Amino acid sequence: MFPSSLHGRMCDPLIGRRWLSDEYAAWNETWGAPFGHGIERSHAHWKLVSEYQGRYGGGGGVELVRRFGPFAMQLNSTNRRLEYPWAYDQLRKIGAETILEIGGGLSGLQFALASEGATVVNVDPGEAGFSIEAEWFESVNRMLETRVVHHRSRLADVELPDNSFDAVLCVSTLEHLSDPEVDQILAGAHRLLTVGGRLILTVDLFPNVAPFTSKPSNRFGTNIRLWQKLIDAGFLIEEGVSEEICGSPDFDPERVLAELEEFMIGEDYPALVQLIVARPT
Repeated sequence: MFPSSLHGRMCDPLIGRRWLSDEYAAWNETWGAPFGHGIERSHAHWKLVSEYQGRYGGGGGVELVRRFGPFAMQLNSTNRRLEYPWAYDQLRKIGAETILEIGGGLSGLQFALASEGATVVNVDPGEAGFSIEAEWFESVNRMLETRVVHHRSRLADVELPDNSFDAVLCVSTLEHLSDPEVDQILAGAHRLLTVGGRLILTVDLFPNVAPFTSKPSNRFGTNIRLWQKLIDAGFLIEEGVSEEICGSPDFDPERVLAELEEFMIGEDYPALVQLIVARPT
């Protein structure tokens, strides 16, 4: 299904660097990611979304897609400049044909993947400050000639066959959830992946909360002890930089803070991004 990957090998799990590769920048330009074609900054995107909602009401999202492409309908962090092409690249490397996206919301990535032949299922209850209406979703599918299936539900409440997906994808979602919800999602991903399948995660890392400070959380979420949670859920993290994954015994908050200038940091709120590929054991 996928053409050759944007890079030659599986990306190590690590904190995303601030320098975007030419390949990733070109992918963003092709798809209009992460804010829509011709929209370079998140504040301009927010203004545009508000304008279209006011002008078209519930049909504003469809009009945004019609004019600016599939990435214009969801408000995004600037870190998605890295997260979206990185996730797409990992899916290409494993040749994923069946993809489950958890918390895909209104993201354009699901439609980009489906437009290239992947079978994509998006499970999202639509509780993150936006509503996902079935009629709207199908309107976008018709416009883009895709067949993304959306379940407006939590993963635990959806009946999906075991071992039915080549990849489970989750982009900047887990950090917003409670510990039990994270555990449920990881257990569900383990059950649903095929033999040889991969879990592809991007997870925010907030430098203003624990383990960097005494503050347990901020209004965007928490820093999950992700390394241990993945191991407990039966995943093996692909070979890479364990020192940069929160929850690893090698994780060093002081080292991360000392090297902040190396990392991509969200312009809208302070967050780094962890990029992880894992497989079921």
